[in-house]
Amino acid sequence: MKLKLRFKKLTFKKFLIAIAVFFLFLGCSFLFSCATTERIELHDIAELDRIYEFNSSHTWDYVIFPEEVKPETVEDFHAYYTYEILKPTVEIFLAVQYDENTFSAEVERIQSIKGYLPIKQNASAFSLPSYVTTLGCSESSAYVLLDNDTYKIYYVYLQFIRADDIQMDAHFLPENYTGYGNVDGFDFSIFYDNAADQYIGYYD
Repeated sequence: MKLKLRFKKLTFKKFLIAIAVFFLFLGCSFLFSCATTERIELHDIAELDRIYEFNSSHTWDYVIFPEEVKPETVEDFHAYYTYEILKPTVEIFLAVQYDENTFSAEVERIQSIKGYLPIKQNASAFSLPSYVTTLGCSESSAYVLLDNDTYKIYYVYLQFIRADDIQMDAHFLPENYTGYGNVDGFDFSIFYDNAADQYIGYYD
């Protein structure tokens, strides 16, 4: 009788171990599948609309980018999206050379952008005059830099990315950019309603 009970106990223990190993295997498989990275790279300005395929946290920030750009005016364009377990990594950079008239028209368009608040001018965080929709909020930043002397405009969107991994020139980064997208001294988005504690997105 005692031997029989001992046999049952051992069998039950083995059963529990088998179940634990099974769930451990499932967990590892899940983590492995999550760790598999998906990367999208864009370099052709004709594909600018594809940035909306990126799983960005703040797609409404893309309103900073022009709807149409003549290819011959583009000095640089690249967009990188990398799937990460915690949050996708995104870098979008566009540099456009305008003439005086188109530059003025584009600045007027940028100035008209609004969310819960109007777009912000923020000279203190950048080396060039700027308009900002998001800065250091949820590890994301979206802004436009103006070179009034040469009529160039630089459009930037960054999400969950370290400075060392950013491909554009560091000259275009906000000062005190740290970690995966924090900006010391700044944490705001014109699309965020602090009172309601929620993002409202873009509206006309």
